[in-house]
Amino acid sequence: MPESIRPDRSSSRWLCSLLAVLTACGPATTVLAQEVQRPVPPRSVTQPAPNPQRTTDDTTLLGNKAMAPASEIDLSYALSDAAVILVARPGQVLNSAMMEMMPTEVIQAASIKETGLDPLKVDQIVLSVSPPANGPPNYTALVRFAEAATLDSEQLTRHTQPGEVNGKDYLKSQDFMAPSILQPDEKSFLLTPDFSMQELTKPDRINGVGPLAAKVAAATRGDDFFLMVDVAAIRPLLQMGMQQVDLPPELDDLRELPDLISTVEFRVNFSNQSLTNLVVTANDEAAADKLMHIVESKKALVRAKAQPEIQKALASDDPVEQASGRYGTRMLKRMDESVQFDRDGVRLTLFQHDPKVDGSGGLLTNYATIGVLVGLLLPAVQAAREAARRNMSMNNMKQIMLAMHNYHDTMGQFPAHASYDDEGNPLLSWRVHILPFIEEQALYEQFHLDEPWDSEHNKTLIEKMPDVYAEPSAAVDPRDGNTHYLAPVGGSLAFDGTSNGIALRKFTDGLSNTIALLQVDNTAAVTWTKPADWELNAKKPLAGLDQAIHPAIFLAGLADGSVHSMSFAIDPEMFKALLTRNGGEVVNW
Repeated sequence: MPESIRPDRSSSRWLCSLLAVLTACGPATTVLAQEVQRPVPPRSVTQPAPNPQRTTDDTTLLGNKAMAPASEIDLSYALSDAAVILVARPGQVLNSAMMEMMPTEVIQAASIKETGLDPLKVDQIVLSVSPPANGPPNYTALVRFAEAATLDSEQLTRHTQPGEVNGKDYLKSQDFMAPSILQPDEKSFLLTPDFSMQELTKPDRINGVGPLAAKVAAATRGDDFFLMVDVAAIRPLLQMGMQQVDLPPELDDLRELPDLISTVEFRVNFSNQSLTNLVVTANDEAAADKLMHIVESKKALVRAKAQPEIQKALASDDPVEQASGRYGTRMLKRMDESVQFDRDGVRLTLFQHDPKVDGSGGLLTNYATIGVLVGLLLPAVQAAREAARRNMSMNNMKQIMLAMHNYHDTMGQFPAHASYDDEGNPLLSWRVHILPFIEEQALYEQFHLDEPWDSEHNKTLIEKMPDVYAEPSAAVDPRDGNTHYLAPVGGSLAFDGTSNGIALRKFTDGLSNTIALLQVDNTAAVTWTKPADWELNAKKPLAGLDQAIHPAIFLAGLADGSVHSMSFAIDPEMFKALLTRNGGEVVNW
Protein backbone atom coordinates (compact mmCIF):
# COMPACT_ATOMS: atom_id res chain seq x y z
CA MET A 1 0.00 0.00 0.00
CA PRO A 2 1.36 3.45 -0.76
CA GLU A 3 2.06 5.72 2.14
CA SER A 4 -1.01 7.28 3.68
CA ILE A 5 -2.48 10.39 2.18
CA ARG A 6 -4.30 11.31 5.37
CA PRO A 7 -3.13 14.71 6.67
CA ASP A 8 -1.24 14.33 9.92
CA ARG A 9 -0.17 16.49 12.79
CA SER A 10 3.30 17.03 11.27
CA SER A 11 1.92 18.75 8.19
CA SER A 12 -0.40 20.76 10.44
CA ARG A 13 2.58 21.83 12.57
CA TRP A 14 4.43 23.11 9.53
CA LEU A 15 1.36 24.89 8.17
CA CYS A 16 0.75 26.52 11.53
CA SER A 17 4.38 27.62 11.74
CA LEU A 18 4.23 29.27 8.33
CA LEU A 19 0.91 30.91 9.18
CA ALA A 20 2.33 32.12 12.47
CA VAL A 21 5.15 33.89 10.67
CA LEU A 22 2.77 35.38 8.10
CA THR A 23 0.22 36.44 10.67
CA ALA A 24 2.85 38.01 12.90
CA CYS A 25 3.67 40.48 10.21
CA GLY A 26 2.61 39.98 6.66
CA PRO A 27 4.80 38.76 3.76
CA ALA A 28 8.53 38.10 2.74
CA THR A 29 11.28 38.27 -0.03
CA THR A 30 13.73 35.96 -2.11
CA VAL A 31 15.30 32.62 -2.60
CA LEU A 32 18.09 31.25 -4.80
CA ALA A 33 17.90 27.67 -6.02
CA GLN A 34 21.24 25.90 -5.71
CA GLU A 35 22.59 22.58 -4.58
CA VAL A 36 23.41 21.89 -0.98
CA GLN A 37 26.01 19.72 0.63
CA ARG A 38 25.64 19.62 4.36
CA PRO A 39 26.60 17.47 7.30
CA VAL A 40 23.61 15.62 8.60
CA PRO A 41 23.34 15.87 12.36
CA PRO A 42 20.12 14.22 13.50
CA ARG A 43 17.12 16.38 12.66
CA SER A 44 19.22 19.37 11.69
CA VAL A 45 19.57 21.17 8.38
CA THR A 46 22.34 23.71 7.81
CA GLN A 47 24.95 24.33 5.15
CA PRO A 48 27.16 27.21 4.12
CA ALA A 49 27.09 27.37 0.36
CA PRO A 50 28.95 29.44 -2.22
CA ASN A 51 27.17 32.34 -3.86
CA PRO A 52 25.56 31.00 -7.02
CA GLN A 53 26.24 32.37 -10.45
CA ARG A 54 22.95 33.30 -12.01
CA THR A 55 22.47 32.49 -15.66
CA THR A 56 20.60 34.30 -18.39
CA ASP A 57 17.78 31.79 -18.27
CA ASP A 58 17.48 32.02 -14.48
CA THR A 59 13.94 32.22 -13.17
CA THR A 60 14.83 34.55 -10.30
CA LEU A 61 12.95 37.80 -10.66
CA LEU A 62 14.14 41.21 -9.60
CA GLY A 63 12.04 43.15 -7.12
CA ASN A 64 11.47 46.89 -7.31
CA LYS A 65 14.89 48.49 -6.97
CA ALA A 66 13.31 51.59 -5.45
CA MET A 67 12.21 49.52 -2.48
CA ALA A 68 15.45 48.74 -0.71
CA PRO A 69 14.12 46.16 1.76
CA ALA A 70 12.74 43.97 -1.01
CA SER A 71 15.01 41.31 -2.46
CA GLU A 72 14.69 38.97 -5.40
CA ILE A 73 11.85 36.54 -5.82
CA ASP A 74 12.79 32.99 -6.74
CA LEU A 75 9.91 31.09 -8.30
CA SER A 76 12.00 28.18 -9.53
CA TYR A 77 10.42 25.81 -7.00
CA ALA A 78 6.86 27.00 -7.57
CA LEU A 79 4.75 24.13 -8.90
CA SER A 80 4.23 24.27 -12.65
CA ASP A 81 0.51 23.55 -12.19
CA ALA A 82 0.08 25.86 -9.19
CA ALA A 83 -3.38 27.34 -8.69
CA VAL A 84 -2.30 29.54 -5.78
CA ILE A 85 1.00 31.36 -5.23
CA LEU A 86 1.78 33.48 -2.19
CA VAL A 87 4.85 35.68 -1.77
CA ALA A 88 5.33 37.06 1.73
CA ARG A 89 8.06 39.19 3.33
CA PRO A 90 7.83 38.92 7.15
CA GLY A 91 11.20 40.52 7.85
CA GLN A 92 10.40 43.51 5.66
CA VAL A 93 7.29 44.20 7.74
CA LEU A 94 8.55 43.35 11.23
CA ASN A 95 11.66 45.48 10.80
CA SER A 96 9.77 48.47 9.40
CA ALA A 97 9.04 51.72 11.22
CA MET A 98 5.31 50.97 11.33
CA MET A 99 6.00 48.07 13.70
CA GLU A 100 7.88 50.15 16.29
CA MET A 101 4.88 50.23 18.62
CA MET A 102 4.17 46.52 18.21
CA PRO A 103 5.58 43.87 20.60
CA THR A 104 8.01 42.48 18.03
CA GLU A 105 10.26 41.19 20.82
CA VAL A 106 7.40 39.06 22.12
CA ILE A 107 6.54 37.83 18.63
CA GLN A 108 10.18 36.95 18.06
CA ALA A 109 10.65 35.15 21.38
CA ALA A 110 7.40 33.19 21.07
CA SER A 111 8.24 32.04 17.55
CA ILE A 112 11.76 30.97 18.50
CA LYS A 113 10.42 29.14 21.55
CA GLU A 114 7.71 27.27 19.65
CA THR A 115 9.36 26.67 16.27
CA GLY A 116 13.02 27.63 16.48
CA LEU A 117 12.43 30.19 13.71
CA ASP A 118 13.09 33.92 14.04
CA PRO A 119 10.37 35.76 12.07
CA LEU A 120 12.39 39.00 12.08
CA LYS A 121 15.02 37.27 9.97
CA VAL A 122 12.65 35.62 7.50
CA ASP A 123 13.42 37.46 4.29
CA GLN A 124 10.92 35.69 2.07
CA ILE A 125 8.37 32.91 1.87
CA VAL A 126 7.17 31.64 -1.51
CA LEU A 127 4.28 29.19 -1.23
CA SER A 128 2.67 27.41 -4.18
CA VAL A 129 -0.32 25.06 -4.08
CA SER A 130 -1.73 22.90 -6.86
CA PRO A 131 -5.41 22.00 -7.26
CA PRO A 132 -6.55 18.81 -5.49
CA ALA A 133 -6.91 15.92 -7.91
CA ASN A 134 -7.26 12.42 -6.45
CA GLY A 135 -5.98 13.48 -3.08
CA PRO A 136 -4.89 16.53 -1.11
CA PRO A 137 -3.30 19.40 -3.05
CA ASN A 138 0.46 19.30 -3.57
CA TYR A 139 2.47 22.24 -2.24
CA THR A 140 5.93 23.76 -2.03
CA ALA A 141 7.21 26.35 0.42
CA LEU A 142 10.53 28.09 -0.07
CA VAL A 143 11.65 29.97 3.05
CA ARG A 144 14.66 32.29 2.87
CA PHE A 145 16.34 33.99 5.80
CA ALA A 146 18.38 37.18 5.76
CA GLU A 147 21.43 35.29 7.00
CA ALA A 148 22.71 31.73 7.19
CA ALA A 149 20.18 29.63 9.07
CA THR A 150 20.03 26.30 10.86
CA LEU A 151 16.90 24.24 11.43
CA ASP A 152 17.24 22.62 14.84
CA SER A 153 13.61 22.36 15.88
CA GLU A 154 12.65 18.93 17.14
CA GLN A 155 9.03 20.03 16.92
CA LEU A 156 9.29 20.74 13.18
CA THR A 157 11.53 17.82 12.21
CA ARG A 158 10.27 14.97 14.37
CA HIS A 159 8.45 13.50 11.37
CA THR A 160 11.69 13.24 9.34
CA GLN A 161 14.80 11.10 9.08
CA PRO A 162 18.12 12.02 7.40
CA GLY A 163 18.24 10.82 3.81
CA GLU A 164 19.52 11.55 0.33
CA VAL A 165 17.54 12.70 -2.69
CA ASN A 166 19.12 12.83 -6.14
CA GLY A 167 22.57 13.19 -4.61
CA LYS A 168 21.58 15.83 -2.04
CA ASP A 169 21.32 15.38 1.72
CA TYR A 170 17.95 16.25 3.19
CA LEU A 171 15.41 15.35 5.85
CA LYS A 172 12.98 12.77 4.47
CA SER A 173 9.42 12.93 5.74
CA GLN A 174 7.99 9.74 7.17
CA ASP A 175 4.45 10.93 6.48
CA PHE A 176 2.94 11.26 3.04
CA MET A 177 1.83 14.90 3.09
CA ALA A 178 4.11 16.30 5.79
CA PRO A 179 7.07 18.10 4.19
CA SER A 180 10.49 16.73 3.51
CA ILE A 181 13.12 19.45 4.00
CA LEU A 182 16.03 20.40 1.75
CA GLN A 183 18.44 23.29 2.15
CA PRO A 184 19.20 24.64 -1.36
CA ASP A 185 21.67 27.17 0.08
CA GLU A 186 22.81 28.41 3.47
CA LYS A 187 19.87 30.81 3.84
CA SER A 188 17.02 28.81 2.33
CA PHE A 189 14.80 25.83 3.07
CA LEU A 190 12.55 23.98 0.63
CA LEU A 191 9.55 22.21 2.15
CA THR A 192 7.39 19.88 0.09
CA PRO A 193 5.95 16.34 0.30
CA ASP A 194 8.57 13.73 -0.49
CA PHE A 195 7.08 12.65 -3.82
CA SER A 196 7.32 16.28 -4.91
CA MET A 197 10.86 16.64 -3.56
CA GLN A 198 11.93 13.69 -5.70
CA GLU A 199 10.72 15.49 -8.82
CA LEU A 200 11.94 18.98 -7.95
CA THR A 201 15.52 17.85 -7.33
CA LYS A 202 16.01 15.73 -10.44
CA PRO A 203 19.21 16.78 -12.24
CA ASP A 204 17.41 16.89 -15.59
CA ARG A 205 14.50 18.97 -14.31
CA ILE A 206 13.75 21.95 -16.53
CA ASN A 207 14.15 25.01 -14.31
CA GLY A 208 11.31 27.17 -15.58
CA VAL A 209 8.23 28.84 -14.22
CA GLY A 210 4.67 27.69 -14.84
CA PRO A 211 1.84 29.86 -16.18
CA LEU A 212 0.73 31.23 -12.80
CA ALA A 213 4.30 31.83 -11.63
CA ALA A 214 4.95 33.84 -14.79
CA LYS A 215 1.95 36.04 -13.98
CA VAL A 216 3.17 36.48 -10.41
CA ALA A 217 6.57 37.49 -11.72
CA ALA A 218 5.03 40.22 -13.82
CA ALA A 219 2.63 41.45 -11.13
CA THR A 220 4.48 41.72 -7.82
CA ARG A 221 7.10 44.38 -7.15
CA GLY A 222 8.37 44.20 -3.60
CA ASP A 223 4.94 43.94 -1.95
CA ASP A 224 4.81 42.95 1.70
CA PHE A 225 2.20 40.36 0.80
CA PHE A 226 1.12 39.19 -2.63
CA LEU A 227 -1.35 36.45 -3.47
CA MET A 228 -2.48 35.30 -6.89
CA VAL A 229 -5.15 32.67 -7.53
CA ASP A 230 -5.78 30.95 -10.85
CA VAL A 231 -9.56 30.76 -10.56
CA ALA A 232 -9.87 28.85 -13.83
CA ALA A 233 -7.77 26.00 -12.37
CA ILE A 234 -10.06 25.55 -9.37
CA ARG A 235 -13.32 26.64 -10.98
CA PRO A 236 -15.15 23.30 -10.40
CA LEU A 237 -14.36 23.49 -6.67
CA LEU A 238 -15.48 27.09 -6.44
CA GLN A 239 -18.65 26.34 -8.36
CA MET A 240 -19.40 23.49 -5.99
CA GLY A 241 -18.79 25.74 -3.02
CA MET A 242 -21.03 28.51 -4.28
CA GLN A 243 -23.82 26.04 -5.07
CA GLN A 244 -23.72 24.74 -1.50
CA VAL A 245 -24.08 28.20 0.02
CA ASP A 246 -27.59 29.15 1.10
CA LEU A 247 -27.88 32.67 -0.31
CA PRO A 248 -30.83 35.05 -0.21
CA PRO A 249 -32.34 35.77 -3.64
CA GLU A 250 -30.70 39.20 -3.93
CA LEU A 251 -27.25 37.58 -3.59
CA ASP A 252 -27.92 34.61 -5.85
CA ASP A 253 -25.93 36.09 -8.74
CA LEU A 254 -22.77 35.72 -6.64
CA ARG A 255 -22.86 32.06 -7.66
CA GLU A 256 -21.78 33.20 -11.13
CA LEU A 257 -18.48 34.68 -9.93
CA PRO A 258 -16.34 31.55 -10.51
CA ASP A 259 -17.58 31.40 -14.10
CA LEU A 260 -16.65 35.02 -14.79
CA ILE A 261 -13.21 35.35 -13.20
CA SER A 262 -9.89 34.13 -14.58
CA THR A 263 -7.44 35.27 -11.86
CA VAL A 264 -7.46 37.14 -8.57
CA GLU A 265 -4.59 39.32 -7.30
CA PHE A 266 -4.40 40.54 -3.72
CA ARG A 267 -1.53 42.70 -2.48
CA VAL A 268 -1.02 44.31 0.93
CA ASN A 269 1.65 46.84 1.90
CA PHE A 270 2.31 48.08 5.42
CA SER A 271 6.01 48.89 5.34
CA ASN A 272 6.14 51.12 2.28
CA GLN A 273 4.13 53.56 0.18
CA SER A 274 2.99 50.99 -2.37
CA LEU A 275 -0.59 50.16 -3.25
CA THR A 276 -2.85 47.78 -1.37
CA ASN A 277 -5.52 46.41 -3.68
CA LEU A 278 -7.68 43.56 -4.86
CA VAL A 279 -7.81 43.05 -8.62
CA VAL A 280 -9.74 40.43 -10.55
CA THR A 281 -9.26 39.59 -14.21
CA ALA A 282 -12.40 38.53 -16.03
CA ASN A 283 -12.48 35.86 -18.73
CA ASP A 284 -13.37 38.39 -21.43
CA GLU A 285 -15.09 41.73 -22.00
CA ALA A 286 -18.57 40.23 -21.64
CA ALA A 287 -17.61 38.59 -18.35
CA ALA A 288 -16.10 41.89 -17.18
CA ASP A 289 -19.37 43.67 -17.97
CA LYS A 290 -21.35 41.16 -15.93
CA LEU A 291 -18.85 41.16 -13.09
CA MET A 292 -18.94 44.95 -12.89
CA HIS A 293 -22.73 44.84 -12.79
CA ILE A 294 -22.71 42.31 -9.94
CA VAL A 295 -20.29 44.22 -7.71
CA GLU A 296 -22.00 47.55 -8.37
CA SER A 297 -25.38 46.01 -7.54
CA LYS A 298 -24.03 44.65 -4.25
CA LYS A 299 -22.73 48.07 -3.29
CA ALA A 300 -26.16 49.49 -4.03
CA LEU A 301 -27.73 46.64 -2.03
CA VAL A 302 -25.68 47.55 1.04
CA ARG A 303 -26.97 51.11 0.78
CA ALA A 304 -30.56 49.96 0.25
CA LYS A 305 -30.43 47.63 3.26
CA ALA A 306 -28.82 50.24 5.51
CA GLN A 307 -30.95 53.26 4.63
CA PRO A 308 -34.22 52.21 6.35
CA GLU A 309 -32.44 51.58 9.66
CA ILE A 310 -30.55 54.86 9.36
CA GLN A 311 -33.73 56.81 8.66
CA LYS A 312 -35.49 55.11 11.54
CA ALA A 313 -32.67 56.09 13.89
CA LEU A 314 -32.62 59.68 12.64
CA ALA A 315 -36.38 60.00 13.23
CA SER A 316 -36.12 58.76 16.82
CA ASP A 317 -36.65 61.03 19.84
CA ASP A 318 -33.69 59.37 21.53
CA PRO A 319 -30.52 61.45 21.01
CA VAL A 320 -28.36 58.32 21.12
CA GLU A 321 -30.45 56.73 18.36
CA GLN A 322 -30.17 59.95 16.36
CA ALA A 323 -26.40 59.86 16.80
CA SER A 324 -26.36 56.27 15.54
CA GLY A 325 -28.25 57.42 12.47
CA ARG A 326 -25.73 60.18 11.82
CA TYR A 327 -22.91 57.67 12.21
CA GLY A 328 -24.57 55.35 9.71
CA THR A 329 -24.99 58.22 7.27
CA ARG A 330 -21.31 59.08 7.61
CA MET A 331 -20.24 55.48 7.09
CA LEU A 332 -22.36 55.15 3.96
CA LYS A 333 -20.80 58.31 2.59
CA ARG A 334 -17.35 56.94 3.40
CA MET A 335 -18.20 53.69 1.64
CA ASP A 336 -19.27 55.59 -1.47
CA GLU A 337 -16.00 57.52 -1.44
CA SER A 338 -13.60 54.72 -0.60
CA VAL A 339 -15.17 51.67 -2.23
CA GLN A 340 -14.76 52.63 -5.85
CA PHE A 341 -14.68 49.99 -8.56
CA ASP A 342 -12.33 50.72 -11.43
CA ARG A 343 -12.20 48.88 -14.73
CA ASP A 344 -9.42 48.69 -17.29
CA GLY A 345 -10.46 46.29 -20.05
CA VAL A 346 -10.95 42.90 -18.42
CA ARG A 347 -9.20 43.94 -15.17
CA LEU A 348 -11.42 45.16 -12.34
CA THR A 349 -9.99 46.79 -9.21
CA LEU A 350 -12.50 46.02 -6.47
CA PHE A 351 -10.74 48.17 -3.91
CA GLN A 352 -7.49 50.10 -3.68
CA HIS A 353 -5.61 52.08 -1.06
CA ASP A 354 -2.85 54.45 -2.14
CA PRO A 355 -1.11 55.85 0.96
CA LYS A 356 0.30 58.69 -1.12
CA VAL A 357 -3.25 59.84 -1.87
CA ASP A 358 -5.47 58.42 0.87
CA GLY A 359 -3.16 58.55 3.87
CA SER A 360 -3.12 55.78 6.44
CA GLY A 361 -6.75 56.08 7.55
CA GLY A 362 -8.23 54.89 4.29
CA LEU A 363 -6.60 51.52 4.71
CA LEU A 364 -8.88 50.55 7.60
CA THR A 365 -11.99 51.09 5.50
CA ASN A 366 -10.57 49.00 2.71
CA TYR A 367 -9.64 46.23 5.13
CA ALA A 368 -13.22 46.18 6.36
CA THR A 369 -14.18 45.58 2.75
CA ILE A 370 -11.64 42.77 2.59
CA GLY A 371 -13.36 41.18 5.57
CA VAL A 372 -16.68 41.16 3.74
CA LEU A 373 -15.09 39.70 0.62
CA VAL A 374 -13.27 37.04 2.61
CA GLY A 375 -16.57 36.14 4.25
CA LEU A 376 -18.07 35.60 0.82
CA LEU A 377 -15.13 33.45 -0.27
CA LEU A 378 -14.97 31.26 2.84
CA PRO A 379 -17.68 28.85 1.65
CA ALA A 380 -15.71 28.27 -1.55
CA VAL A 381 -12.53 27.62 0.44
CA GLN A 382 -14.42 25.21 2.67
CA ALA A 383 -15.80 23.46 -0.39
CA ALA A 384 -12.27 23.02 -1.74
CA ARG A 385 -11.20 21.42 1.53
CA GLU A 386 -14.27 19.20 1.49
CA ALA A 387 -13.53 18.11 -2.09
CA ALA A 388 -9.97 17.21 -1.12
CA ARG A 389 -11.15 15.15 1.85
CA ARG A 390 -13.77 13.43 -0.27
CA ASN A 391 -11.14 12.53 -2.87
CA MET A 392 -8.91 11.16 -0.12
CA SER A 393 -11.75 9.03 1.20
CA MET A 394 -12.54 7.74 -2.29
CA ASN A 395 -8.88 6.82 -2.70
CA ASN A 396 -8.98 4.89 0.59
CA MET A 397 -12.04 2.98 -0.58
CA LYS A 398 -10.44 2.20 -3.95
CA GLN A 399 -7.44 0.72 -2.13
CA ILE A 400 -9.73 -1.39 0.04
CA MET A 401 -11.68 -2.63 -2.98
CA LEU A 402 -8.41 -3.45 -4.77
CA ALA A 403 -7.33 -5.44 -1.72
CA MET A 404 -10.61 -7.38 -1.83
CA HIS A 405 -10.03 -8.25 -5.47
CA ASN A 406 -6.46 -9.32 -4.77
CA TYR A 407 -7.80 -11.47 -1.93
CA HIS A 408 -10.28 -12.96 -4.40
CA ASP A 409 -7.49 -13.69 -6.88
CA THR A 410 -5.66 -15.61 -4.17
CA MET A 411 -8.54 -17.28 -2.33
CA GLY A 412 -11.13 -17.59 -5.08
CA GLN A 413 -13.66 -15.51 -3.19
CA PHE A 414 -14.12 -12.22 -1.35
CA PRO A 415 -13.27 -12.41 2.35
CA ALA A 416 -16.06 -13.46 4.69
CA HIS A 417 -17.37 -10.58 6.76
CA ALA A 418 -15.66 -12.21 9.79
CA SER A 419 -13.70 -15.24 10.89
CA TYR A 420 -15.41 -17.61 13.37
CA ASP A 421 -14.33 -20.06 16.05
CA ASP A 422 -15.50 -23.68 16.20
CA GLU A 423 -18.55 -22.67 18.21
CA GLY A 424 -19.72 -20.15 15.62
CA ASN A 425 -18.61 -17.02 17.47
CA PRO A 426 -17.25 -14.19 15.29
CA LEU A 427 -13.61 -13.34 15.97
CA LEU A 428 -12.06 -10.76 13.65
CA SER A 429 -13.35 -8.50 10.89
CA TRP A 430 -12.62 -8.90 7.20
CA ARG A 431 -10.60 -5.69 7.58
CA VAL A 432 -8.04 -7.70 9.53
CA HIS A 433 -7.94 -10.52 7.00
CA ILE A 434 -7.15 -8.29 4.02
CA LEU A 435 -4.17 -6.70 5.80
CA PRO A 436 -1.62 -8.68 3.73
CA PHE A 437 -3.23 -7.21 0.61
CA ILE A 438 -2.76 -3.60 1.75
CA GLU A 439 0.93 -4.17 2.49
CA GLU A 440 0.33 -4.73 6.20
CA GLN A 441 1.59 -8.32 6.45
CA ALA A 442 3.67 -7.52 9.54
CA LEU A 443 0.62 -6.15 11.36
CA TYR A 444 -1.46 -9.16 10.28
CA GLU A 445 1.09 -11.54 11.79
CA GLN A 446 0.78 -9.80 15.16
CA PHE A 447 -2.86 -10.84 15.53
CA HIS A 448 -3.87 -13.97 17.42
CA LEU A 449 -6.25 -15.19 14.74
CA ASP A 450 -7.88 -17.73 17.04
CA GLU A 451 -8.91 -15.05 19.53
CA PRO A 452 -11.73 -12.48 19.32
CA TRP A 453 -11.06 -8.87 18.40
CA ASP A 454 -11.34 -7.74 22.03
CA SER A 455 -9.05 -10.33 23.60
CA GLU A 456 -6.33 -8.91 25.84
CA HIS A 457 -3.74 -9.32 23.09
CA ASN A 458 -5.78 -8.27 20.08
CA LYS A 459 -7.04 -5.13 21.85
CA THR A 460 -3.47 -3.82 21.91
CA LEU A 461 -3.47 -3.76 18.10
CA ILE A 462 -6.56 -1.55 17.71
CA GLU A 463 -4.47 1.62 17.93
CA LYS A 464 -2.36 0.41 15.00
CA MET A 465 -5.21 0.85 12.54
CA PRO A 466 -3.81 1.40 9.01
CA ASP A 467 -4.36 4.88 7.63
CA VAL A 468 -6.36 3.47 4.73
CA TYR A 469 -9.16 2.66 7.19
CA ALA A 470 -9.30 6.23 8.56
CA GLU A 471 -11.97 8.57 7.21
CA PRO A 472 -10.38 12.02 6.56
CA SER A 473 -13.58 13.92 7.36
CA ALA A 474 -14.44 11.99 10.50
CA ALA A 475 -15.29 13.75 13.74
CA VAL A 476 -13.56 10.97 15.68
CA ASP A 477 -9.87 10.53 16.42
CA PRO A 478 -8.43 7.81 14.13
CA ARG A 479 -6.10 6.79 16.93
CA ASP A 480 -9.16 5.42 18.69
CA GLY A 481 -9.28 2.77 15.98
CA ASN A 482 -12.70 3.65 14.57
CA THR A 483 -13.37 3.16 10.88
CA HIS A 484 -16.19 4.41 8.67
CA TYR A 485 -15.60 1.83 5.92
CA LEU A 486 -18.08 -0.98 6.44
CA ALA A 487 -19.33 -3.83 4.32
CA PRO A 488 -23.06 -4.25 3.66
CA VAL A 489 -24.05 -7.50 5.36
CA GLY A 490 -27.22 -9.50 4.64
CA GLY A 491 -28.52 -12.65 3.00
CA SER A 492 -28.32 -11.53 -0.64
CA LEU A 493 -25.75 -8.77 -0.22
CA ALA A 494 -22.03 -8.72 -1.04
CA PHE A 495 -21.34 -10.17 2.42
CA ASP A 496 -23.91 -12.67 3.62
CA GLY A 497 -22.99 -12.67 7.32
CA THR A 498 -21.65 -16.22 7.38
CA SER A 499 -18.12 -17.61 7.62
CA ASN A 500 -18.07 -18.09 3.85
CA GLY A 501 -16.78 -15.57 1.36
CA ILE A 502 -18.63 -15.03 -1.91
CA ALA A 503 -17.12 -15.56 -5.35
CA LEU A 504 -17.56 -12.92 -8.05
CA ARG A 505 -19.47 -15.34 -10.26
CA LYS A 506 -22.31 -15.18 -7.74
CA PHE A 507 -22.78 -11.46 -8.34
CA THR A 508 -25.33 -12.15 -11.05
CA ASP A 509 -26.72 -8.60 -10.95
CA GLY A 510 -23.36 -7.42 -12.24
CA LEU A 511 -20.29 -6.18 -10.40
CA SER A 512 -20.96 -2.60 -11.47
CA ASN A 513 -24.50 -2.81 -10.06
CA THR A 514 -23.66 -4.19 -6.61
CA ILE A 515 -22.44 -2.22 -3.60
CA ALA A 516 -19.65 -3.99 -1.70
CA LEU A 517 -18.37 -1.20 0.56
CA LEU A 518 -20.00 1.79 2.27
CA GLN A 519 -18.73 4.92 3.95
CA VAL A 520 -20.95 5.24 7.02
CA ASP A 521 -21.53 8.33 9.14
CA ASN A 522 -20.15 8.97 12.63
CA THR A 523 -23.12 7.26 14.29
CA ALA A 524 -22.30 3.94 12.61
CA ALA A 525 -18.48 3.90 12.81
CA VAL A 526 -17.01 0.78 14.45
CA THR A 527 -13.69 -0.44 15.81
CA TRP A 528 -11.81 -1.60 12.72
CA THR A 529 -10.99 -5.08 14.05
CA LYS A 530 -14.51 -5.74 15.32
CA PRO A 531 -16.65 -8.09 13.20
CA ALA A 532 -19.37 -5.46 12.86
CA ASP A 533 -20.61 -3.90 9.64
CA TRP A 534 -23.58 -2.11 8.10
CA GLU A 535 -26.97 -3.84 7.97
CA LEU A 536 -29.97 -2.60 5.99
CA ASN A 537 -32.83 -1.06 7.93
CA ALA A 538 -35.82 -1.79 5.70
CA LYS A 539 -37.81 1.15 7.08
CA LYS A 540 -34.87 3.58 6.95
CA PRO A 541 -32.58 2.36 4.16
CA LEU A 542 -30.07 5.19 4.65
CA ALA A 543 -29.79 4.79 8.42
CA GLY A 544 -26.12 5.05 9.34
CA LEU A 545 -25.27 6.80 6.08
CA ASP A 546 -27.14 10.10 6.01
CA GLN A 547 -25.66 12.10 8.88
CA ALA A 548 -23.54 14.14 6.47
CA ILE A 549 -19.86 13.34 6.71
CA HIS A 550 -19.89 14.92 3.25
CA PRO A 551 -22.61 17.44 2.31
CA ALA A 552 -25.65 15.63 0.91
CA ILE A 553 -23.76 12.50 -0.20
CA PHE A 554 -22.16 9.28 1.01
CA LEU A 555 -19.60 7.12 -0.77
CA ALA A 556 -20.13 3.58 -2.02
CA GLY A 557 -17.64 1.10 -3.46
CA LEU A 558 -19.01 -1.26 -6.09
CA ALA A 559 -17.95 -4.85 -6.54
CA ASP A 560 -16.07 -3.92 -9.72
CA GLY A 561 -13.70 -1.79 -7.62
CA SER A 562 -15.07 1.63 -8.55
CA VAL A 563 -16.15 4.20 -5.95
CA HIS A 564 -19.07 6.60 -6.41
CA SER A 565 -20.80 9.46 -4.62
CA MET A 566 -24.44 8.74 -3.84
CA SER A 567 -27.03 11.36 -2.97
CA PHE A 568 -29.08 11.26 0.21
CA ALA A 569 -32.00 11.77 -2.17
CA ILE A 570 -31.40 8.43 -3.91
CA ASP A 571 -34.60 6.47 -4.49
CA PRO A 572 -34.84 3.92 -1.63
CA GLU A 573 -35.85 1.11 -3.98
CA MET A 574 -32.94 1.91 -6.28
CA PHE A 575 -30.57 1.84 -3.31
CA LYS A 576 -31.92 -1.53 -2.16
CA ALA A 577 -31.48 -2.89 -5.69
CA LEU A 578 -27.85 -1.77 -5.72
CA LEU A 579 -27.25 -3.59 -2.45
CA THR A 580 -28.30 -7.03 -3.70
CA ARG A 581 -25.88 -9.14 -5.70
CA ASN A 582 -28.47 -11.52 -7.16
CA GLY A 583 -31.87 -9.87 -6.82
CA GLY A 584 -32.49 -9.64 -10.55
CA GLU A 585 -33.59 -6.00 -10.35
CA VAL A 586 -33.22 -3.75 -13.37
CA VAL A 587 -30.89 -0.94 -12.33
CA ASN A 588 -30.50 2.20 -14.40
CA TRP A 589 -28.37 4.78 -12.63
